[in-house]
Amino acid sequence: MSSAAASTDTTKLIRAASRPLPVAHAISAGELRAKMCMSSGVTVVDIRSPEQVALCSIPGTRNIPDTKTRALVHFLTENSAVVLVCTDGAASKSSCTTLGFCGFKSVSYLEGGLKAWEEADLPIKRSVGTPVLKPEVAKTPRRRTLLAAALFGFAAVLMGSMLWSSGVLESVASAPPGEAHRAQAVAPSEE
Repeated sequence: MSSAAASTDTTKLIRAASRPLPVAHAISAGELRAKMCMSSGVTVVDIRSPEQVALCSIPGTRNIPDTKTRALVHFLTENSAVVLVCTDGAASKSSCTTLGFCGFKSVSYLEGGLKAWEEADLPIKRSVGTPVLKPEVAKTPRRRTLLAAALFGFAAVLMGSMLWSSGVLESVASAPPGEAHRAQAVAPSEE
């Protein structure tokens, strides 16, 4: 390789690296619904597998799985504004960023994906027997912690009421301040 060719390749790499990184444009479920109702020329593309789309999808979407990049790129050259949708927004954000690297500017993604759409109580086309995508009570760490704290509190109240009704706590409560440990030790044997 000649030094001129190497210099040209290096220059191309430097120019490519100096270009700003594409930003994946997010759109909320409410914004997408409004655009779909206004018939503003926005096309919604569900990039999940056909099996997933058959279970539940946003009405009026077109299914082009993200594994079929050529079909997706061909489709994008024919349409003005496109919003990509997946289950939770992660895959569609990644595809949106990748398409941004390819030069597509009119592509955005549904923030939070189909889960956000469903949480906003927007219409879903669902096959019979398909489970709801809304998060369960104990899905997130914070909710698990709150659930554990509530259960622990309930168990403490239940245990306290059982001990109070058996007389153990009553003898501890009536003992002088320094004698509480003796009252606990004596109370069970007095029965």
